Amino acid sequence: MEQEQLHWEVKFPWPLSNRDYVFVRHRGRVGDRHVLVSKGSSSPQVPEAGGVVRVEQLRNLMSFVRDPERPERLRFCLLYFDDLKHGFSLLLPLRF
Repeated sequence: MEQEQLHWEVKFPWPLSNRDYVFVRHRGRVGDRHVLVSKGSSSPQVPEAGGVVRVEQLRNLMSFVRDPERPERLRFCLLYFDDLKHGFSLLLPLRF
C-alpha cells in the first residue's frame, strides 16, 4: 500500500471553530477494489494554529469498485469516525 501524510483544514460556520486534521492515508487495491485507510497522526512540520481545533482522533476506511451493472457508476463503502471536540468560539445566551 502507498502511504502519505496529509494536513486538511475545514472551515466551520460561526459559532463553531475551524478544525484541522493531520493524518496518514494508506492507498491500495484488494482485488478489483480500491481501498483508502486513514488514521490521525501528528507532525512537527504542521504546528497547531491559533483559533483552529486540532482533531486528533480520526479513523476512516473507504472501499470502492466499479458497478458491474452500470460501469459509469461506483459502489462504495465508507466507515468514518472523528472527535470534533465541540470547540465553540463564543457562548451564546439563550432566551426562553
